[in-house]
Amino acid sequence: MMHASRLLVVLVCLVAGSGPSAARQSTAVLSGVVVSTDEPPTPVRRAIVTVTGGGIETNTAAVTDAEGRFVISGLPAGELRVSAAKAGYVSTEYGARRPGAPGTPIAVPAGGRVTDVRITLARGAVITGTARDSGGMPAPGVTVSAVDVRSVGRAGSYNDDKSNTVTDDRGVYRLYGLAPGDYVVAFVPYRSLQDTERRSAAEIDRLLRELEQRRSGRPVSEQVQAPGQQFIYAPIFYPGTPFASDAARVRLSVGEVRENIDVTVEPAAAADVSGVVSSLDGADVSTTRLSLTPIGPSLPVFNFASTAQPPGSGGEFTFAHVPPGRYILLARNAGVGRGGSGAGLGLGSTGPATAAWAMAEVTVRGVDVGNVTLLLRPPMSVAGRVVFDLTRLAPPEELNRIRVGLVSPGASGQVTLADGTPLAGISSPSPVTVQPDGSFRVQGVLPGAYAPVAVVPGESGALGWWLRSAMLNGQDLLDLPLELGLAGGDVTGVVLTFSDRHSDLTGRLEAASGQAATGFFVVVLPVERAYWRPGARRIRSVRPATDGRFTFANLPAGEYLIAALSDLEADDLDNPAFLEQLVPPSVRVIMRDGEVTTQNLRIGG
Repeated sequence: MMHASRLLVVLVCLVAGSGPSAARQSTAVLSGVVVSTDEPPTPVRRAIVTVTGGGIETNTAAVTDAEGRFVISGLPAGELRVSAAKAGYVSTEYGARRPGAPGTPIAVPAGGRVTDVRITLARGAVITGTARDSGGMPAPGVTVSAVDVRSVGRAGSYNDDKSNTVTDDRGVYRLYGLAPGDYVVAFVPYRSLQDTERRSAAEIDRLLRELEQRRSGRPVSEQVQAPGQQFIYAPIFYPGTPFASDAARVRLSVGEVRENIDVTVEPAAAADVSGVVSSLDGADVSTTRLSLTPIGPSLPVFNFASTAQPPGSGGEFTFAHVPPGRYILLARNAGVGRGGSGAGLGLGSTGPATAAWAMAEVTVRGVDVGNVTLLLRPPMSVAGRVVFDLTRLAPPEELNRIRVGLVSPGASGQVTLADGTPLAGISSPSPVTVQPDGSFRVQGVLPGAYAPVAVVPGESGALGWWLRSAMLNGQDLLDLPLELGLAGGDVTGVVLTFSDRHSDLTGRLEAASGQAATGFFVVVLPVERAYWRPGARRIRSVRPATDGRFTFANLPAGEYLIAALSDLEADDLDNPAFLEQLVPPSVRVIMRDGEVTTQNLRIGG
């Protein structure tokens, strides 16, 4: 539960309208110092200071001198964000209350000089320990990764210097420069995917007896010996489980050193996954491509995605020597259901039909998994058209420059099933080109939750086109994603509306004295609780600039709540219980299409 002191009750002044934007001149100067959070603070030399925002096309950076000082000139007017970074420290923005938190934009006037920019860098936390084999000997060459718990269960990339390292000849590793938070620690042996065979003690004794009989010339009964249990080196999560969901959480505070995060690296029992694939109409399935992809974070070195041999004449398939874990078993066949996706819809040329598909979730725990049934279904598609709500701009002359795609909301393009199960390694369908008549059809869509994405090239930004809505049967898919289940079926009638009428919410946060209030968060959220979903476009936060001003650009029309907070955690806005606590001290604001609404907030009495 959020502590009550984090909420700020506000007094409100409502002002309608908007002012002209300041002229941009690249003559402003920022200077300041980067220091550590040590006591007493010490200058941080050779830190990289980066400035973004304000229309800067490429990031502008400088390196601090021996006193931790920096000067960056030739900057445009506007709200500029300044951050500092150095190996071993946690990258931090100016004005951030803690490492990794949003900073405060600096309001820089044209030709102005801001000379008091002070950024404090906290030393990163450390996780260290030892990897040993089952005999207690050091295990060198093991890749060790610290994975943010918010990423466990979904695909991601952790291949950066701070989150990955390799054990040395003593089996010792040290992960440093980590931001405060909760992590799981993954160990990937360098012998990944190399099988071994392990026999029981009784089997070994029997084989030794037979060997002695052969040497002595005594007869040995001829019999086929069953192979031993197959084992495989696979990722292990601290304290020693193959399942990321069962891993222990390692909580780090600023600069903390966590020692003795040790693990024993040994091969895990492998298993076979087998079953039968078939089609609805009894068509040939011998060309079906099968893949088995882990559910969970993608890890360096280990990127297991086993592919079985093509099915037999009866559709039989087997994945051999699969390590423990949760997997998505996916079958695709371009020869089954060809041309069955959206054919005859009058949507123009759409290219070749995509493969029929089947999908199942499989959990492997060292025991063979059999009798998996995969029934190929026709490929799915999502079709519709684009329209333009215009007041100033002319519609694009070449609609085929517009690309339309589908992504799983909040998952960086990774496909996520409607129940939230992530599909690591399985990409969203490829975007398509809009046809000259404004129609589109996205093919090869697998089950999952999706929101449309589309951009008009060269006409986006504050004065260009923005994708205002994606309507299907009265539901805006930008707010409530399209959920496609395992039953399959095409979707038609999606209407994507681009508008040149921007609905922005602006204002100024000030103290009771009337001075600009900085160091706070302003949060906006919809009154309608159905929109309270992780990653929702109607739920946002911003840090006011040093002059107290803030802006929320392109908010869809509707009724909103706006509040000021003294602090905000990274996941707060995804938590409905947290949002519920914002309701009483918030102020209601009505947003209308194409209007700029100004809502000033005053803190305290």
